[in-house]
Amino acid sequence: MYLGDFSRFTKEKTLEHSEQREISIYKDKETNVECFVQSFPINSYASNEFNRYFKILHQLRDIEFNNMQKLMFFLHDNDNFYIGSKFDQLNPIDIKKYDDKTIANLIFTVTKQLYYLHQANISHQNIKLSSIYQNSSNDFVIIPPQPISLYDIQKGDEYLPFFDKPPLSNDIFLLGLLIIECIAGVSYSDILDRIWSFKEVTNEKSPILELAIKCLDWDLEERPTIEKIYNTFITEGIQIHEKTYKFTAEEKVTIPKQITDEEYLNIVKSDADKGDIIALLIYGTHLIKKASTPEEKQLGIDYMEKCPLPAAINNLSNAYQKENPQKSYECLKKASDMNFPVAIRSLYLHYIKKSKDESLITNTIPKLTELGYKGYIPALFTISDRVRLCDPPEAYKMMLFCAHHGYANSIHYVGLFHEYGFGAEKDSEMSNRYWKIGLKLRYGPCTNNLGTHCPDPVQACKYWILGSELGSGEAAYNLAIHYLTGNGIEKDPVKAFHYMKLAASRNQIFSMFDYAIMVRDGVGCEKDEKLSEELCRQAAAARHTREMKKKLLQEEAMKHNVVLPKYFDYF
Repeated sequence: MYLGDFSRFTKEKTLEHSEQREISIYKDKETNVECFVQSFPINSYASNEFNRYFKILHQLRDIEFNNMQKLMFFLHDNDNFYIGSKFDQLNPIDIKKYDDKTIANLIFTVTKQLYYLHQANISHQNIKLSSIYQNSSNDFVIIPPQPISLYDIQKGDEYLPFFDKPPLSNDIFLLGLLIIECIAGVSYSDILDRIWSFKEVTNEKSPILELAIKCLDWDLEERPTIEKIYNTFITEGIQIHEKTYKFTAEEKVTIPKQITDEEYLNIVKSDADKGDIIALLIYGTHLIKKASTPEEKQLGIDYMEKCPLPAAINNLSNAYQKENPQKSYECLKKASDMNFPVAIRSLYLHYIKKSKDESLITNTIPKLTELGYKGYIPALFTISDRVRLCDPPEAYKMMLFCAHHGYANSIHYVGLFHEYGFGAEKDSEMSNRYWKIGLKLRYGPCTNNLGTHCPDPVQACKYWILGSELGSGEAAYNLAIHYLTGNGIEKDPVKAFHYMKLAASRNQIFSMFDYAIMVRDGVGCEKDEKLSEELCRQAAAARHTREMKKKLLQEEAMKHNVVLPKYFDYF
């Protein structure tokens, strides 16, 4: 990371520019060599992403692929970090000018490079036509991998369902989009629009398009691996318009060696000891996370306090939270004032819990909303929870935006908005469509709702079994009731008790009382009146808390003439 001063480079030409990334041609004043440079704003990345990404860069620095630009340097100043790679008269591509053979070659080239990267557990994160160039020999060249920012407003990326998804799986999704765009002629943004409109992404049929559509499957385990895609192209070729183009595997390929954690941390520590600000952030965060004694934690804090980046100041806030709440707040406020998205959201939540000054809360909302619509989804989801009490249609709009980024909790809520007709058109079919996405994403509440709205009790119980496994207290409660009654599943008091206890442990209010009664009467368990009395007290306290919360929600909604649906506190 600490590899020199970027000031020795001068910009020759800008090829692409957005708030989150710039691609330019720079010249090294010392060597007179031109470089292809991607630059990224430092404040848009959290410490865990710096750690992931710079480990990747260390793996790639000595490798030269045939069709990926050779990495030359990664430098930074206090505002941006720069990824420099070899420049060879690169020109943007124009897919409309290519014949089928050239398109097949482009698809195979991208797949091949992803295959090499994934062999070393490296994700690219930017497999798009805009990231592919042609060099002076007319070979296709892919720019080096890019980091995952906290928010991204590059045109067309507004509805990539990547929130909290494995980076390698995101690569597969992008490859699927690329293949469909190249072969079916459907634009990148149109494909995403069709996905979220629950339409077919293309009417064309062919083996390669079927493979590409599988790459878009919501169930990440159903997506083909890059190895399977690559081997399919090697053995079967790429068919476009009934003609098949064959490719052969390269015999000599250098796969990046996976650097060990110990090797990487030694490099990071060395750079941190030299004063490199990104290394200070990464190494300080590592020491704090692994600390088992106050002394070890303090060592991490010492490194972090030398780093001026807002991500470091935000992490210091977390480190000080228990021992020094005032200093924790001061760090959080400072990081927020530096426009660090994570800190802005955390400060908003801090104000809601601990401040009686309503203006502090309301003044934070516009900034969080702006960040949310730029792609920092946790911010927009947090705001939507408050907005739904005063403006349900606006809250639905926010939830929908979050859902279209793959945020499972919002996918669940969008279904509820449609189910209740709250802020959106009442449409049970649309609810089920979103909940089925949540099912494929393994999100328990969506799976529970599919069971609740399923007319077949046998199928409903299957949904609840899965929902319970995925952590849903509601699903566990519903399953317990059906084991008690034998509706849709074999009657079994022991299993009913198991799931009722499980639901109660997840604070499902109704189950807490039923669990106490089952213990009192010995249904599926040994009788224990003393334990039952204690469980009843716990259930009553939880019920009181729920009713108080419900009352506060209703009072806030009434101020804005909003009528809340039944069970809104669960909503």
